[in-house]
Amino acid sequence: MHRDIVKIVLESRYPNTVISEASDYESLNLVCARLNPELVLLDVCMPGMNGLSGVYNIIKTHTKTKFLICSAIDSPILVRTMLAFGAAGYVYKSMTANELLASIDTVLQGSVCAPPEIADDPNGTSLTRRQWEVLGLMCNGKSNKEIANALNISVDTIKYHISELLKTLNAQSRVHAISICNLTSPSPHDTEIAK
Repeated sequence: MHRDIVKIVLESRYPNTVISEASDYESLNLVCARLNPELVLLDVCMPGMNGLSGVYNIIKTHTKTKFLICSAIDSPILVRTMLAFGAAGYVYKSMTANELLASIDTVLQGSVCAPPEIADDPNGTSLTRRQWEVLGLMCNGKSNKEIANALNISVDTIKYHISELLKTLNAQSRVHAISICNLTSPSPHDTEIAK
C-alpha cells in the first residue's frame, strides 16, 4: 500500500491518535526520539536505512516503541531475522487495508504478528534467537567484530554462533549462508571464517 493511503486508513481507524510520517531513516529517528510512538510501521527499504543493520539499530535504540515491519520481500528468513531483532511483527505490502488494521491491532494488544507461513511454523529452522540476530547482521555485511560490538558479546561468541548457524543451514561458508538467505549481496567481510 502507498504511504498516503496507509495514513488515510489509519486516521479513519484511529481518529484521536497522532499519526506522523518519516520519509527516510534520519527523519524516522527524529520522530521516534521526539514523539516516542507506541507503534511504527517500518519499511525495511526506506531511504537511508542501511539494510538490516539500520532496522536492528532503530529497534534497539527505541526500545519502548513497537515496530511492525512492512515489506514487499517474501522471505521467511528475513521475517524470522526481523522478529529476532525485536520487531513486533512483519506484514507484506500487498495486504489489504483490513489485514493491515488487524495486524496493527494484534501488535497494539501485545502479540506478535507474523505471516501465516511463519505463524504456523514459529521455529522454522532450529536457529536460536541470537543466531537469527547474528545471521541478520552477517547478511548485512558486518564483520565478526562489528556484530560482537552491536550485540555486546565477544568475538569468540560470535564465531561460535556463526559456526552453529552454518551447521544448521548446511552452509559451507558465510557466503554460502548469505546466498541461502538471499537477503543481500556478500561484502568483503564474508570471507572471514567462523572458527
